[in-house]
Amino acid sequence: MYEYFNIAAGLSQAEYALLLNSYEFFALFTSPSTVDELKTIIHEVIAEDLEAWRETFEIMADNKLMAQIKKADKDWESGGKKAYVSWDNLKRV
Repeated sequence: MYEYFNIAAGLSQAEYALLLNSYEFFALFTSPSTVDELKTIIHEVIAEDLEAWRETFEIMADNKLMAQIKKADKDWESGGKKAYVSWDNLKRV
């Protein structure tokens, strides 16, 4: 299958791997598309994935924020769960 995408859409192996992890990958085979449409869809999916990784790296580069996250994880693991609001309760606000 990689060979098909590599030839038809000009994907590198890394781009193909990113595509496989995407939910939209499955939509590619549910409707007829030209090669150009397929390329456009693939590049949009990859761009979205790259943006998510950029955001993750921005958070990881912020030492103060990472310290807060690590402290929260330690609090949670040590039984300080009562200090946190559940997602269900938060949605109701």
